[in-house]
Amino acid sequence: MVKKPQSSQLDLEAVDDLLILCDEVMRATAAGAKRFIEPAPGVLARAKAQQHNLIFGRRGSGKSSLLRKTAADLTIDRRPISFVDMETFKGHSYPDVLISVLIKSLQEFKRWLDEAATTSAAKTSFWKRFFGKAPNRPPFNKARTTKLSDELGLLIADLEIQLRTPETSTNKLTKKEGSSSSDTIDANLKAKGPIAASVGGK
Repeated sequence: MVKKPQSSQLDLEAVDDLLILCDEVMRATAAGAKRFIEPAPGVLARAKAQQHNLIFGRRGSGKSSLLRKTAADLTIDRRPISFVDMETFKGHSYPDVLISVLIKSLQEFKRWLDEAATTSAAKTSFWKRFFGKAPNRPPFNKARTTKLSDELGLLIADLEIQLRTPETSTNKLTKKEGSSSSDTIDANLKAKGPIAASVGGK
């Protein structure tokens, strides 16, 4: 008589579901910021400090999770942030990649101004859905914030036009009168507004 092997707890369907969930959270997401576990004491506080930080570590060590948690906490504190995942641009060529990163950076600042900067803390549905709690600080002045957001929108539109029509921003090669045989490069590049970018991703 052959004995039927006893089933193990590892053979349960719930275990298979758990493995799928583990696979799904291998990559950091904005929603994961609410379940962030600090890898070491003081790491999160240093990441939120008003200074430059270089975050490094092996794949899967939690770099992106730390950045997303930092971005969430700074947003709740109503401190302007721009979170840009540089992995999105790894297939872009130079110099378009520079303009693309700048556009994304400014878009994230504009989105922050349109949403987090002026949304009242009383609108708990917005804050708890994305960040788990509401901010303590009052919202920014709506009129001034809207004006700044509109200015960023115009700058973004100009950059998008430049990205679509690169021939309008090509460098001009000119030869100065009376100069040597070597050509002089006269780069007529114009830009306005702040240049800022944050790096995220693993």
